[in-house]
Amino acid sequence: MQTLESLLKKGTTILKDNGLEEAGLDAWLLLEYTADIGRAWYYAHPETEAGEKTALKYLELCKQRAEHIPLQHMTDTLLGIAQSLDTTVDQLLYDNTPVLVSKFDADIKELTSDCSNQEKEFLLEIIKSTKTALRNYKPVK
Repeated sequence: MQTLESLLKKGTTILKDNGLEEAGLDAWLLLEYTADIGRAWYYAHPETEAGEKTALKYLELCKQRAEHIPLQHMTDTLLGIAQSLDTTVDQLLYDNTPVLVSKFDADIKELTSDCSNQEKEFLLEIIKSTKTALRNYKPVK
């Protein structure tokens, strides 16, 4: 079996060798799609073994993308929907952004409602540290 990290490297190589300018991004988007994972999860678990089915599907999609088939035709992602509607993802989601922010704020308020001031300060420090670590993280290539 192959790890997610090794699959991503293989996919990137396939796409680079076929002249795709955004090989790394395209390889990532295809891995995200086939393995049903997000970046945060991937960076926390790059050594996770991909199932055989996932690996085969991923490499097949990379080969299709290497033939310059548009990504959105292969994945039916939000990006593909936005492009089909001749708009951007940001414009498509804009109306929902305030709702998501207020939902997030409500969740934080509920989660911390029974915390002491000391616990809230501790949680704030954890969030600050985590944010800094995420922004400073540079994946090994």
